Amino acid sequence: MKNILFCLSALLLLLVSCSDELKINGIKAYPENITLIKGDSIRVHATIDFEGGKYNEPSLIKLGWNSDNEHVATVDSTGFVRTHNIGSSNIIVTCDNCMSQCEITVIDSSTEASELL
Repeated sequence: MKNILFCLSALLLLLVSCSDELKINGIKAYPENITLIKGDSIRVHATIDFEGGKYNEPSLIKLGWNSDNEHVATVDSTGFVRTHNIGSSNIIVTCDNCMSQCEITVIDSSTEASELL
């Protein structure tokens, strides 16, 4: 009986010491802003500043992706953006209490490069 209690206590201590909580310090979307032609697509990425524990898999952090103007651009759960109409949209990425955004401007294909300067 003592051995069982000792083993259970050791297991509990191991579980507690391995469950160091991940602390997210900040998040940054990139590119920060971009101009695309209507119908184009792009993947927006995010870098995450985190600390804590023995966490070595930042790719496993769950990110939230949203567009503030889905008429202009939509984004899926992986940060893949599709443009639909001319205008502007902010693609917002969130993680815990942190957020960042990528400003997307969508133009018509007939817009000349000089108009972008």
